[in-house]
Amino acid sequence: MIAHIVLNSHLDPIWRWKREQGICEVLATAHSACGILDDYPEAIITRGEAWFYETIERLDPALFSRIRNYVEQGRWKVVGNWYIQPDCNLASPETYLKHGEIAGKYFREKFGVEVKTGYNVDSFGHGAMLPDFYNACGVENYVMMRPGKHEMELPANDFIWRTPNGGELTVTRIIDAYGTWPDGLERHFNAVFEEMNTELGHVLMMFGCGNHGCGPFRSELDWLLRNWNNFPGVEFRFSHPDAYFEAVKSSGVKLPVVTGELQHHAVGCYSIVSRIKREVRSTENALIQRGRFLPEEQQEKLWKKLLFATFHDILPGSSVASAYQDVYDELGEVRSAVNEAVVADICKRNIRLEDADDQRLIFDNPGDEPFSGVLEFEPWFSLLFHDELKNGGEGLALVDENGNDVPWQLISAEAAAAMKQTCRMAICLDIPPRGRRILQAVRRKAPAIASAVAANAETVTAGDITAGLDKTGIVSLKRNGFEFLGGAPQFQVIDDPSDTWSHFQFGYPAETKRIFRNTTPWQQFYPGPLLGAAFSEWEDDDRNRIKLLARADAGTAGVQMVMRVNWHGDSELLKLAIPLSFKVDKWTAGCPGGTVERRVNDREYPVFNTIVLSGEGHTLTLVTPDIYSADVLPDGKTLRLTLLRSAVYAYSQDSIDFRMPENHFYNITDQGCIDFHLLMMPDASAEEIKREMYRFTEPVKYSELTRGIRIRRDHAFIPFTLPKREE
Repeated sequence: MIAHIVLNSHLDPIWRWKREQGICEVLATAHSACGILDDYPEAIITRGEAWFYETIERLDPALFSRIRNYVEQGRWKVVGNWYIQPDCNLASPETYLKHGEIAGKYFREKFGVEVKTGYNVDSFGHGAMLPDFYNACGVENYVMMRPGKHEMELPANDFIWRTPNGGELTVTRIIDAYGTWPDGLERHFNAVFEEMNTELGHVLMMFGCGNHGCGPFRSELDWLLRNWNNFPGVEFRFSHPDAYFEAVKSSGVKLPVVTGELQHHAVGCYSIVSRIKREVRSTENALIQRGRFLPEEQQEKLWKKLLFATFHDILPGSSVASAYQDVYDELGEVRSAVNEAVVADICKRNIRLEDADDQRLIFDNPGDEPFSGVLEFEPWFSLLFHDELKNGGEGLALVDENGNDVPWQLISAEAAAAMKQTCRMAICLDIPPRGRRILQAVRRKAPAIASAVAANAETVTAGDITAGLDKTGIVSLKRNGFEFLGGAPQFQVIDDPSDTWSHFQFGYPAETKRIFRNTTPWQQFYPGPLLGAAFSEWEDDDRNRIKLLARADAGTAGVQMVMRVNWHGDSELLKLAIPLSFKVDKWTAGCPGGTVERRVNDREYPVFNTIVLSGEGHTLTLVTPDIYSADVLPDGKTLRLTLLRSAVYAYSQDSIDFRMPENHFYNITDQGCIDFHLLMMPDASAEEIKREMYRFTEPVKYSELTRGIRIRRDHAFIPFTLPKREE
């Protein structure tokens, strides 16, 4: 048996420390590794992550030069081919592809190497389509560790991982651990030898201290060299992952094939710290749809900021609270830069338009997908339509490029003010990819329009879909006579003493600690004809509150739940439990790059945009941009969506027997007012689902043009004045 000793150091740039400490440890770890190579001529260092190398190149060019020399000598092996070791469940497919594009380019330019081995030794599970993303950047091998053997049974630690698209990786799951400690070396070696596949004749052995950097201790290397020949039947080699995979492929042993996702580890990280998940998703949408408005060099710089935020202790929500602020700042910087470029482009296009008598309302769809459906926007109408707005919009019409009337509806403006200087409108538009629509606001009576949707205190209707309302909630959802709900969706609080990661568990209890009850009966919020909604309020016994809209949009085959949750839970989680009228025989969830079929059990799973529940010849599809975790109970009759988890930031029970003191001053995750959107689509088509997923990315940018408009001469603008205060 040949044991491939891989000298490495896992390094978390952010975790129980902030990034500035991680940067210091990058420099210290690289310096230590070079010293090892200087003093131990047999040694080979393995290191991934382009961010690691970029940091050294920028801050310590001399150290970077030493590394480059060792790479040229074949004693420093570059692995990973991604910018950072990311979370592998929650980012968009374009983000994973960009990891490979940017890192691969960097490694070719700086070291002249084509990286063949992916390397995510600490990521908390792996989405089913990951081999496709790695194959796209030339990677054919993969080193991972989580889920461990106690979390997922695999046919072997070495296997072929295949996607439905035909992508493949040769994978090894690390035995025991990716890191070592001087006083645990013999135990580590024995664990590896106990689990190794003797048929292969080769085994990978990770060696070196990690997490906050460091690397192999000299005392560890000295121990290894002293015991080099003390393990009968084992030949040790200082090696690296590429050499190991070449040996596996040359062995002639046929490896088993595994398809699907690799789960479960740290199920709490699918949902905790929802803000970072939302911010990453919105930043992804900005760069994917609108990044092209920026120069390529600037795009790459901004992508790197986003890629860093996908690190497997950032995006999953497992770092200390203070570490997140500069990450949020950078994500905001990315979105701001993209938005500034888009606004500039739109303004330049608007400037080229000829003057017109009437105010123009302009809608740009910068994405590569067609937009179709309801849009909300707030035009500035003060000088033109002040009287009309006071009269509910009577005498105001919108027309399109061909002079056709465009239906519209007045809805609540963002500003809570009586002045009719602005309003909020809903319209229904089709906008082609990278296209625009230009409407005009004119003074005449708008024609009556047929109601596409309607809502009152008892029902919300969208075409052939009807949702019934009562004091228990949305009690019914029917399409063409078939009932999809087995009762009203219920907001359930569940006791959750687990740590940030939810270590040692695969799901959450079915028992509820308390539920939310209706405090404000349903009332009509919007009647239609384009946007219909009913409003209610809910509260639990701990004074957590939810404002809920049951909403229907024209052209959308479903009913949306818009939830504004004011939450202050502690060691609790909030689930939205949806009872079903049919038994689920299959449920499929979106994952980055595709979909994956899930088992009906009590395990928590990551969710990416969609869930499709199938049974009795019908499907209920749920589309959501900001819910990332769910389970289906074993009876197959209840879907539970995890909205919020409230644990202490970076609270870990995995390594020491630490229990949270009853009285503490630690920061708690997911506090305050947070919005959620969930669209329930009964028997929806693939095209309908795709359209709504794109709408949820909010791609359309609104602008307006008043240049050349005719101001009313029969109306004197009266400025708003405060009434005199009584003495």
